[in-house]
Amino acid sequence: MGAEAEFIRADVRDEEEVHKLIDKTVERFGRLDVAVNNAGTEGALGPVTEQTAESYAATFNTNVLGTLLSMKHELRVMVAQGSGSIVNVSSTYGRTGAAGASIYVASKHAVEGLTKSAALEVAGAGVRVNVVAPGPIETAMLNRFTGTDERKAGVVSRCRSNV
Repeated sequence: MGAEAEFIRADVRDEEEVHKLIDKTVERFGRLDVAVNNAGTEGALGPVTEQTAESYAATFNTNVLGTLLSMKHELRVMVAQGSGSIVNVSSTYGRTGAAGASIYVASKHAVEGLTKSAALEVAGAGVRVNVVAPGPIETAMLNRFTGTDERKAGVVSRCRSNV
């Protein structure tokens, strides 16, 4: 295949780090053709009545601000070169909601809105911006969301019926 990759550590919540990440990528590879924005956290689980400004900020700073800052600097390069593709990762929860995951759901809904708006903004510049919303994937996060095998099976079943 001849593909090359390089790891560059960056905190997506820090604009200076994201700016440097994109600049280092372009310096190393000469351009930026594809970006996948997948950093995320589920934040504090529980009912809306138990959420705090801190749990909101922690989740939104990673899931929404991180996506915004990443797209900002990816688009800075892609629009200038006249091409590129950005894929933002949401969740089926961003479309369907989930009891006990209100802040996570809201953050993923926001990622979808950001994606749609950015796609419209750069539609004529040769850059595509899309979102994917994966269903349940066997991860520690899914286990934290569901708590039991029975609840997990219910989530999987509901997501399959919403496809």
